[in-house]
Amino acid sequence: MAFARLRGGLLRRLAGVLLVAVVLFGGGCAYFNTFYNAKASFREGMKLKEQNQNTQAKAKFDKAIEKSAMVIKQWPKSRWVDDALFLVGTSYYQEGQYAKAVRHFDQLNLAFPNSGFIPEGELYRGLALLADKQYGTARVTLDAVRLKYPKFADVAAYNLAKSFIDRKELERGTDSLAAFLQRFPKSRFRRPAAKLLADAAFTLKRYPEAENAYAFYARLSENPKQRALAKLKIAACRYEQGKYQEAVVQATDVLGRYPELDDEANLLLGKALTETGRQMEALAVWVKVKGMGEYGAEAAFRIGKHHEEGAEFDKARAYYDTARTRRVDSDYGVLAVKRLALLDALSARTTGKKTGGDSLTPAEAMFLVAEVNNLNLGDFDKAMDLYQKVYDSFPSTDWAAKALFAKAWLARNAKSDTAGAEPILRRVIAEYPETEYADESRRWLGLPVPKREKKKPEVKPETTATVPPTGGKEPAKQPGIEPPPIPPESLPSDTGEMAVTREPGMFPPGQRGPGRFPTGTVPERGLSPESGKAGSALPHSKGESPVARPDTGAKGQGTVVGDQGPGGGGPGGKDTLESQKRAERREKPAGEQQKTDTLPAQVKPVARVQLEIAHFATDSWQIQAADSARLRADAESLKAHSDVKIVIVGHCDPRASERYNRELGLKRAHAVKDFLVAAGVDADRVSVRSDGEKRPISTKPDEFWLDRRVEFECR
Repeated sequence: MAFARLRGGLLRRLAGVLLVAVVLFGGGCAYFNTFYNAKASFREGMKLKEQNQNTQAKAKFDKAIEKSAMVIKQWPKSRWVDDALFLVGTSYYQEGQYAKAVRHFDQLNLAFPNSGFIPEGELYRGLALLADKQYGTARVTLDAVRLKYPKFADVAAYNLAKSFIDRKELERGTDSLAAFLQRFPKSRFRRPAAKLLADAAFTLKRYPEAENAYAFYARLSENPKQRALAKLKIAACRYEQGKYQEAVVQATDVLGRYPELDDEANLLLGKALTETGRQMEALAVWVKVKGMGEYGAEAAFRIGKHHEEGAEFDKARAYYDTARTRRVDSDYGVLAVKRLALLDALSARTTGKKTGGDSLTPAEAMFLVAEVNNLNLGDFDKAMDLYQKVYDSFPSTDWAAKALFAKAWLARNAKSDTAGAEPILRRVIAEYPETEYADESRRWLGLPVPKREKKKPEVKPETTATVPPTGGKEPAKQPGIEPPPIPPESLPSDTGEMAVTREPGMFPPGQRGPGRFPTGTVPERGLSPESGKAGSALPHSKGESPVARPDTGAKGQGTVVGDQGPGGGGPGGKDTLESQKRAERREKPAGEQQKTDTLPAQVKPVARVQLEIAHFATDSWQIQAADSARLRADAESLKAHSDVKIVIVGHCDPRASERYNRELGLKRAHAVKDFLVAAGVDADRVSVRSDGEKRPISTKPDEFWLDRRVEFECR
């Protein structure tokens, strides 16, 4: 009996122990299984994301977040809570919800400072901050990971360097990428780092460095197509360094391997052949470029330019039209549109009819011939003779005054003969005293300009060498080049002061503004491009009608942060605005004046200082006297902002060969750099490059003066 009781008690105690074990084991299985399901969902989401099935991937990540949150809520003291927090953060990161990801990684760091997930959590936190564009905090975090956790140092260093490239901080990015490749020679990020380094160095025009990086990338690449593309880029680097025969060999080696690379290879091969004097071979190669993108547009443009230079205008027109059709918004598509306009001018010279069939008067036809020689052919001596013939043959027409003024402009700007221009200007004043050309001649000579009643001009030609475009208001004043004068009807009452304070040598008004402004110099609403003076409507790009529009804020190029005067981006902006308002009030009836006077004042532009661009005479890199004061002001601005580095970019109009324009643009950039350095700017802060004719502003021949310029880009 005693034994039976003892056995019964033992069985009851064993059953109790088993019950407790079952409860404990069952509960552990529950939260372990939940977290296991969360991890399985995350892995499935990553696979789907790699296959670009983003919608299905998000559903899996959401499930991983849900299961992990259940572990955190129901079993807060379990060993899987830090695992679950980390999984939630990485799931949010993969979904692109970076702020939520950062929050969960912060919670992991605060709640479990000793967790084994802290190093990788800090890495993901830095990557999430980077993706969320919190660049300062992200870079600090990633740099700390690089220094503190060797296991993740290469990932952190690569993403740090990549962030500089993404932010267009190319010089800093190339330095960081080069350091990364040297420090982590076995990192899995070597190949993408080499490609980023090569592309950035090419963009910076550091071609030897780019060539070496592309060669390294080719050695690392296992994909034969990537190696072929790298070889093509090496050929481009050699072309830019003047190694034309080597570029020919390298580009030829790539041809035929991959059809999608053939257009780029043929375009480059043709350019290299041209530089080695094998023009006909180049044409045969360019004909093979059939694509509808930038390569196709450039190839067609180059063929068209060859035919234009050979006076085969019908063929030139056909190829220019092809370039326009293939990619009208590309650089060479825009140039093709301009060349078509030039061919229209040549046709009008030959047929005596404008585009559209309207007949030209004899005076206008002769003036147009002079314009073509000036703008299209660059034969200034012949243009000056033709302008003189217009005056001699048609002295009683308005074209005579215009022709004399154009001749004076060429003497002063193209021939640098100020003494020769003066008697011509005095003749304009003496024989045509009531014309706008006489008024502008007075301004050139420093003479007072008389007040005039509002009067409509009788002749408004559409093509003229001396008529830069306007938008119907006061023309924009370009530094160092003479834009149109203010028409007599819009002059303010203090005309004498205007004659003293305005730059001499402005042109009469004629047409609309240029198609677009230089990068980094987009004016505020109602402000002129460089001087910031009121009265110039902003033209739309891509050939649209000019309309006033607010500044979109050119990003980062050519702009130095600072203060402007209340009227715009330069001295005298407020006075010009007030003078224009007074002129408008005099011209309007009293009722309209009252309405106008009650309108809100013009919105002030965002405070900033812009470096003023400089313009040049045709085929010249000499800084003009009118630009000296502006460049001195630029130097003072740069000295006041000692942390700003700049790139001076030289530009040319589309006449002459591409190689010649590239060299001329570089001479212009060096001339401005020498001026700034002489004015006290540290030479180490200034670098130069030439874009030649690749970034034109003009949309027609009479706007070529806008293309002969240098611009500034901030780094």
